[in-house]
Amino acid sequence: MGTTKLVLYRGEGNQLKLRRGGDTISITDNTHVELTSGTRRALSLVTRGSTVLRIEYEPKEAMDSVEDLTPFAEDEDEDFGLFVANVLRDAGRRKRIFMSPV
Repeated sequence: MGTTKLVLYRGEGNQLKLRRGGDTISITDNTHVELTSGTRRALSLVTRGSTVLRIEYEPKEAMDSVEDLTPFAEDEDEDFGLFVANVLRDAGRRKRIFMSPV
């Protein structure tokens, strides 16, 4: 996401987390996501009414069908902010992502 390194992962106890630099944010049921659209986007995580993360970035330009050699790729495959927002907005996907088989 621009020059910002962002990692979405599951930590100890299968807790979903988002890491930016040295900051780690635990994703709970009280965390929701906001994503602005346009040529400059902002991804925000809000927990109990407080913004715990806000990153502004410019998404890559979408490829047209002639350039795109991956016919099944979705917009979120090229935009990590959109990917994070889509995962966190979908309760089932949020629960399943990165789960290790036990």
